[in-house]
Order: sequence, then structure tokens, then C-alpha cells
Amino acid sequence: MFGGLTPLTFEPTLEQYVVWTPKDDRLIFSSSRVGAPNLYWQSSNGSSQMERLTDSTNPQLPLAATSDGSQLVFMEVTSNQGDDLMIMPLSGDRKPKPLIATRFRERNAELSPNNRWLAYQSDKSNRDEIWVTAFPVADGHGEWKLSNAGGTRPVWASNTELLYVEPTERGGRLMSVAVSEASGALVPRAPVSVLEALDTFVMAAAGRAFDVSKDGRRVLTVKTLPATSTSPESIPRIIVVQNWFEELKRRVPSR
Repeated sequence: MFGGLTPLTFEPTLEQYVVWTPKDDRLIFSSSRVGAPNLYWQSSNGSSQMERLTDSTNPQLPLAATSDGSQLVFMEVTSNQGDDLMIMPLSGDRKPKPLIATRFRERNAELSPNNRWLAYQSDKSNRDEIWVTAFPVADGHGEWKLSNAGGTRPVWASNTELLYVEPTERGGRLMSVAVSEASGALVPRAPVSVLEALDTFVMAAAGRAFDVSKDGRRVLTVKTLPATSTSPESIPRIIVVQNWFEELKRRVPSR
């Protein structure tokens, strides 16, 4: 049972893209309370003062913290290159530096639980697709495209499974890709569908409006119902998908 809800921020400005630190003791988020949306953090129990992490004229959105809590991956919107992926230490001088910065649009980066792989969304192949590269990112490291019909908003269910959204005529569906590692290279299998029709709210969000439980067995998403409906189905519900990995193994047998 949930207790009462307590707000952590009180400014009348847009605050979004919340990232938990690994120990769940802090929340990192983007806020436009002073100029362009920049990065701030706050203790999760509200016991400390909010602190500004960056000071830039460019909009910034936090995406993922490393498992040891030492670094943050975030997106920065620049005037000349579009959306770039940046990385910043969360201690010391906290000086950001480019992680993946090209003339293309890089968004929605996610680190695998073991920090071995960085998944992100890029339009460098003329449409948004899901790419994975070794982490830390360095010249000469391999890169693999995991989606084959468009892809956005990746999230790791485990070190061996990645989920993402594939656009369809009806909006979009949730896809799963099983991956393994051989001689330092990523070995992805063919994507399979997990949910055939995602809610319009999920598809309209620029970021990821769904999540995966820590054990990788459940997906939490939303379902929008007609406001005028009086049927039992109109009662708001949480949709949970369980044991999709067993379905994945049935569709893609191990070799």
C-alpha cells in the first residue's frame, strides 16, 4: 500500500526526465527554473537543499547514471549539431564533455546494468534506429544496429535483453532483442514483438513513458481510456506484462 505523496520540487516551471542515482538516495532532473533547462539534483527524501549541476545556455536532459554513481550521461541540444550525448562526473569539477556528438540526432541513451554497453537512438541511417556501442565510448569500439524497422526509446531489461519502441501504422509496438557477447563483440538476435500496440500517450512522449522492473520480468506502461466511457473497462488500470522472456525463448530458440 502506498502512503501519501510528497512533492520534492515546488517551482512553477517544467521539471522532467528524472534519473535515480544507483543508491536511490538522489534524483537528477532537468529544470527550467533559471534560463534554459539544465541539470539539478535533490535528495530523494527531501532532506538536503536542491543543487544545480550544470550552467549552460543549451537545454539539457539527464538520461542515465553509471552503476557506481560516478558519472551521468545526458542529452544536450546544441544550435549547430542538434541533439548530442554528453557525459559528466558527478563529483569534482563536474565538467561535461561530448560522449557521442555528430551532425545527427542522438537521444534516449541507456546503460546496461553491468555498464558494458550504451544503447541510444540515432537518425544517422536516415530514420531513428537503436544503436549499441561499448562503454566507455572510444574510437575503434564496435557499434551495432539492433532495430531493423525503426526504433526509439531503448531500455535494458537485463544485460542480455534490450527493449525499444518500433513505429507501426497503428502507432508503435514494444520490441525485444536478446543479446550476447563473444570476444568483446555484441551478438544481437532478431527483434521480436512484446506488445503489439502501445498507448498513444507512450508514443506521444519524446522520452520513455514506460519502464522495466529490476528483475526484468515486468513492464510498467499506461493505457488511456475514453473520458466518456462508463463501462468497467473505463476504470484506470496499470498494465503489467509478465514472463515475456519465456515467450522470447519460445520464438527464438537457443542455438
